[in-house]
Amino acid sequence: MKYFCLILLTAWMLNPASLIAQSYENSVDGDHRALMDIYHATDGKNWHNNDGWGGTPETMGSWWGVATDSNGRVIHLDLQRGTKSITSSNSIPEEYGNNLNNAELLNGEWVLVKGKELPESIGNLSKLRYLNLKHNTLRGPVPTGVTNLVSAQRILLAGHPREPQYGS
Repeated sequence: MKYFCLILLTAWMLNPASLIAQSYENSVDGDHRALMDIYHATDGKNWHNNDGWGGTPETMGSWWGVATDSNGRVIHLDLQRGTKSITSSNSIPEEYGNNLNNAELLNGEWVLVKGKELPESIGNLSKLRYLNLKHNTLRGPVPTGVTNLVSAQRILLAGHPREPQYGS
C-alpha cells in the first residue's frame, strides 16, 4: 500500500491534470462533466428547453434530451429540438469523446457545434451507432478519428455552407 501511494503521488506531481482527467473517463461523473461542458459551450442557459440540465450526475436520465442506461451512463443525447441555434465563442471540449463513450446516439442537428471543429476524441465513441451534426456550419477537417466509429450505422455531417473536408 505504501508503494502504491508513493507511485500515485509521483504520478500526480509529474502531471496532476492528466491524473484528474483520467479519473473522470469512462464513468457517470465523466458523462456528467461532458454534458455540462456541452451545455456551457452551447449557451445552454438560453436553450428553448433545458429542463433538468445542471442537476447531479444521478439525475442525468431526467434531463431534457438525455437517456441513460441502468448504470446511469449516457446512451442517448438528442438536442435537435429545443435548443437555441446559436454561435458560441467556446469550442467543443476534447472530453466530449473521452467521456461519453457509452453513447449510442448523438443528435445535435442545427445546435451543437455551430462554427466549430469536431474534436479528434469523437473517434473514441466506439459504441456510437448514430451521429447527426447536420447544419452546424462545421469548420475545418472532419477528424480522422471518425474512422474509428466502427459501430456507426449513420453519420450525418451534411448541410454546411462549405462541406467539411475529411482528414487524411
